[in-house]
Amino acid sequence: MTKELKVIEKELAPIATQAQSIEVTSEITLKEATSLVSILNKHLDSLIEDRERLTKPINESLKQIRLKYKPASEALESLIASLTAKINKYGNDQAKLLATAQAKLASKVSTGYMKPETAISKLEALPVTPKETSTSEGLIQFADVKKFEVVDMTLLPMKYHTVDETAIRKEMRLGNELPGVKYWTEKQARNYR
Repeated sequence: MTKELKVIEKELAPIATQAQSIEVTSEITLKEATSLVSILNKHLDSLIEDRERLTKPINESLKQIRLKYKPASEALESLIASLTAKINKYGNDQAKLLATAQAKLASKVSTGYMKPETAISKLEALPVTPKETSTSEGLIQFADVKKFEVVDMTLLPMKYHTVDETAIRKEMRLGNELPGVKYWTEKQARNYR
């Protein structure tokens, strides 16, 4: 622990005790609480200043390191995403072809056009996309991943609707009140030092 932190900790002990025990019930205790908040905020400002004196050079170094590697990283990520999309498209196209062929065979069997034994032998002869492809450099595995898209919000249960509080707050500050939103005003203390 640095010397500054030890001094702050020692100074804060009686103030912390006082802050925890105070009840704001009158103008006198309001003034006492205001003094305590200001004193505590000054200590916090001092602590933040001391911390930033140590962390700003580190953060600047990190920023420079990230800037150095950013172009190459972004180029590699873009290439990887492009190739992965092509691989995914191939896997999905092959799965659709297989499903279509299976559906045709099932239809022929259900209409009596084809014997079940013939359909089974044809099903076994259909090409299947491998679950994985391996090379000396690496391996790709295909996994079935479930996806979704909301097509009708009115049918979706309310618990799955989310609220964008930032957008609502922005509208409120512009003076626009939205239907379905309750508005009110309450007091909030702000400390200035």
